[in-house]
Amino acid sequence: DGGGGGGGDDDDGGVPLTKRGARAKAAPKPQGLQAEMRKRQNKKLIKDRDEVMDLVKRAAGPIETAAALRATYTEVSEGLSAVGLTIGGSEALDDRLYIKQKGSLVYSEEELDIVEKADYRLGLMHSVNAWSGLLDSRLQTATRVLENGIGGTKAERDQALAGALKEAKESLRVHNSIFEDGTSKKILADIDKEGLPHDVSERRDELMSSCTKLLGVAVDSVCESAEAAV
Repeated sequence: DGGGGGGGDDDDGGVPLTKRGARAKAAPKPQGLQAEMRKRQNKKLIKDRDEVMDLVKRAAGPIETAAALRATYTEVSEGLSAVGLTIGGSEALDDRLYIKQKGSLVYSEEELDIVEKADYRLGLMHSVNAWSGLLDSRLQTATRVLENGIGGTKAERDQALAGALKEAKESLRVHNSIFEDGTSKKILADIDKEGLPHDVSERRDELMSSCTKLLGVAVDSVCESAEAAV
């Protein structure tokens, strides 16, 4: 019938639920319009079952390079979104795919275990993707500021000073949000523990090097303005 929920291996007597039992326990019981919407979504998830599992297995499987990770995250997240699945939503992907049809699970418990692993890894990949984008943006902007140089006029030197200080401040903000924030540091540790390839940590040195160069531009512009005023 394409409906979600249903019984499972729920534990009794205060015994902690296994993850598989918890899926059955967590199955929502929507009412009215929400139930109709979920039923329509379930039909699509049943129809696209093989496509969903292909995407999930890509996320759960080996990824060799940082570039491959970013490409995998983009392609898998967009593919799952196209069938109505949201990464990092209020409902875990394996819970969302706990769908029964004619008394049997559409996605087997073994497949839902793979979905659970993929969901966890996709959450980590999201952080890698977001941080990589931030680092790329800051490094590209810093490069443009550095390439512009100090200039010859007072107005150009003032502009170089303001631009260098602004970009150095932004670069330090990004650095601290990724490498000094307690939550981010834990996520980085989880990413490394999961063995996901990334170049986020290596880019830290590039970011700090660009900050040093930006501050050098700021100092040079001040010194040259001081000399010109003498």
